[in-house]
Amino acid sequence: MKVKEIGEFKLIEKMNRFLDVDDRVVLGIGDDCAALKFDAGSLLLTTTDILIEKVHFHLDHTTPEHLAVKSLAVNLSDIASMGGTPLYALVSLGIPSTLSVEFVEDFYKGLGEYSRKYQVSIVGGDTSSSRSGLIINIVLLGAQKKDLMVTRSGAEAGDQLFVTGTLGDSSLGLKVFDLKQDEIKPGFREHADYVIGRHSFPSPRIEQGKFLAENKLASSMIDLSDGVASDIRRLCEQSRVGAKVFSESIPLSKEMKELAQFLRKDPLEFALYGGEDYELMFTVKKENLQRFETLKKNLNLPVSCIGEIVNEAEGINQVRDKNLFPMERTGFEHFSR
Repeated sequence: MKVKEIGEFKLIEKMNRFLDVDDRVVLGIGDDCAALKFDAGSLLLTTTDILIEKVHFHLDHTTPEHLAVKSLAVNLSDIASMGGTPLYALVSLGIPSTLSVEFVEDFYKGLGEYSRKYQVSIVGGDTSSSRSGLIINIVLLGAQKKDLMVTRSGAEAGDQLFVTGTLGDSSLGLKVFDLKQDEIKPGFREHADYVIGRHSFPSPRIEQGKFLAENKLASSMIDLSDGVASDIRRLCEQSRVGAKVFSESIPLSKEMKELAQFLRKDPLEFALYGGEDYELMFTVKKENLQRFETLKKNLNLPVSCIGEIVNEAEGINQVRDKNLFPMERTGFEHFSR
């Protein structure tokens, strides 16, 4: 059996069968971070992401500084989804011998500047030669109080489903990379620069995640890395619930909508299936909705209700043009056909 025949998540399930955990592991494989007993009342959060050339990025589409930002941001977003505080990172690189020293130096310069912005210390890592392009792996450690941690498994039927920011900008930005300059009319050049910027410089929602956790507003939470269609499925599977996603309520930026329409694309396709937004998707219980509405201005970011949690038996569906459709498609998945 080939990996491509079962897909990424079935492969992870098979791998997990052979692993043991001890009593220091509060939360293991299956969520955005592992959670380990840290000190009295606190948990150590750990997460890691690997970025591989020609799978996650192309060197002709990025600069070393942009790549450094992206590499750390995807990990920061995982910590944000648990409501935690990022602390330390270890960075490992697989480096082709043909890559310039200047590229590596610029990468670490960008990494240093971005890590200081989030008060993260780079405390170690590893380097190796690579015969298959540049490989970047970051392990990020963070902390969270045990009674404040938010996971994917807390959603219940009746909860309302929210997202931060706007969705689909990043995946459209990736598509725009492949277009020639003369394929975009001058009036849409600023729109193109905006979505490219959203792709190149993601903004992990650390402060928003902490606020939701500290005020006990979110019953469950996940970062949007692979698109709404994939990530809602992961949240629902961990919580053993279903969901209705109201497609018309998904927040889209003016720039993304107008540029997608110019390119004769459905803007919702990018939001539902594109990924790499690194916004937060979270649920709020009915009894907390009034308090949430009062406090959400403190998030300093637009927040949109895009659906509701239902019983598991109802499945995961999207409501579009007042019609109910099963959410059968998913977003990005490694090893998929």
